Amino acid sequence: MSVSKQDSSGSGCSTNSRRIFKSIVKCKCGHNAVMRSVKNGPNIRAKFYGCPLWPVSE
Repeated sequence: MSVSKQDSSGSGCSTNSRRIFKSIVKCKCGHNAVMRSVKNGPNIRAKFYGCPLWPVSE
């Protein structure tokens, strides 16, 4: 995957402005998922999305 810089001349945006796109991840229960991190094991500190109702889900 290659990343290329675009010339900002004539585009109307400054060179240091950035667009931030956030995608919303939904859980199976319909709520917005929350970002969690692994606390134990070989993948410690790895980020993943989880249900906001866990461990209290029905």
